[in-house]
Amino acid sequence: MRVVTAIILLILGSLPSIAQNDSIAYHTDLYFLTANQSFQPHWQVSNKYGIFDRNRQTELVGLFGLAYQYKIGDRFKIETQGEFNVKSDISTSYFQQLYLNVHYGSLQLKIGKEAYTIAQYSDALSSGSLFVSNNARPIPKIGIGFYDFTPVPWIGRYVEFKGAMNFAKLDDDRSMYNGTDNPWYHEKFFYVRSSFLPVNPYAGCL
Repeated sequence: MRVVTAIILLILGSLPSIAQNDSIAYHTDLYFLTANQSFQPHWQVSNKYGIFDRNRQTELVGLFGLAYQYKIGDRFKIETQGEFNVKSDISTSYFQQLYLNVHYGSLQLKIGKEAYTIAQYSDALSSGSLFVSNNARPIPKIGIGFYDFTPVPWIGRYVEFKGAMNFAKLDDDRSMYNGTDNPWYHEKFFYVRSSFLPVNPYAGCL
């Protein structure tokens, strides 16, 4: 049977406040989903980092986030964000994101739950890697590396690379599936590409 769905998105507020070396911003988003079946269509809830429950016929979701950034000189930068997902069933609410990133130039140290993937060009064209997907909630992790493509010194955009190492913990309750609860996982990735040629190849591995 064809599934009929409706969604309402209200952007209630987004306010940046910028100083010379730091900035602070917040956002408040409200979503309402409903369908004529007991589940939501795939494309209604996909690529949203798991903020919706696809097995609910009707759901009200509020996202409340606060982000802060501070620069130290030309190379150091600190970023942190907390984002809380408030559900219509309050008991199922949780922190969607809660992380701290420390940058030194292109090198990053990541700690916490952050919504990101290592897709090469656009998250809209992919669900991410085999382990990090934009269809799932962020997981707590610690990692270090070059998470964005960085030009190789003295070569410029002819050759760019990115690569990092992450350690994480799958902290959802998995006991209902008779699987291993709270497993740890380790991830490494490395990619190279060109961004200067008319056709830009890339290659890499996980």
